[in-house]
Amino acid sequence: MKAYLWIGVHARAAGCIAVCTLALLLSSRDARSATCSLSATGAAFGAYLNVLNESAVATISGTCSRGNGADPDMTAATVSLSPGTSASYMTRQMAQGVNRLNYNLYTSAARAVIWGNGTGGTATVAGLAVQGNGRFLNVNSSRNFSLSAYGRIPADQFVALGSYSDTITVTITY
Repeated sequence: MKAYLWIGVHARAAGCIAVCTLALLLSSRDARSATCSLSATGAAFGAYLNVLNESAVATISGTCSRGNGADPDMTAATVSLSPGTSASYMTRQMAQGVNRLNYNLYTSAARAVIWGNGTGGTATVAGLAVQGNGRFLNVNSSRNFSLSAYGRIPADQFVALGSYSDTITVTITY
């Protein structure tokens, strides 16, 4: 089972201000009664002035529910991110026409591990922590979770002023 969320990553204005906005697109696609829904808040990078790394944090939140014993308990759920329109996890890019602004999304505040789909040096994030009895969800229960996506725009990019954007897909697999 999977639930999806699209993240729109935006940058704009003089000196290039980058803003991440996230919008809910759809939830679970399975007939069973286990479901997850996703939502997110954006992250503002601030003014990009070419000489400093710009960092920001976005939050991906969700609620998962389990209806009966045949449904998964969600313990093994993972959250992955798409590479965006650049099709590369190593250098995600926001675009303004032919102009590009490199950035990436990471699994922790250390910004050492790229958040991707678990291939090519990227990692997924465990969406749901195991709780006391070894299960995330008991039968007929639901639980909220929240994850942070740590963004960074590297320094020394001399880009044209304007509005840059990219779209990232968030997928929770359970």
